[in-house]
Amino acid sequence: MLDDALTYSKRNKRSYNTDVPRIASLKQWFGSHSAEELTPKEIENVLARTAEKEEWAPSTYNHYRSLMSLSYRLGIQNRKVTTNPARSVTHRREDNNRVRFLSDEEEKKLRK
Repeated sequence: MLDDALTYSKRNKRSYNTDVPRIASLKQWFGSHSAEELTPKEIENVLARTAEKEEWAPSTYNHYRSLMSLSYRLGIQNRKVTTNPARSVTHRREDNNRVRFLSDEEEKKLRK
């Protein structure tokens, strides 16, 4: 299923180049498990342990979780599995705030 996700990524996603090493890691972590037998808790535990060890940002955790979910979604479409346990793994809250200052031109347009 992860190979199917990589093929899909190559055809449809701009993030293909970053998906390649992520899928390799997912294969290493989950490759010995049956896709049907993985539980949301097992997926969450592996991702959480790795996130803590590697000091991931919340967005990195979410990217791995989303790739797992994509793999299962494609697996369901291809009738390889019947459920998507990655769907139940919660996203981590991302802090997307940043301070930004307007350029002089942007300020003029805004005031106009």
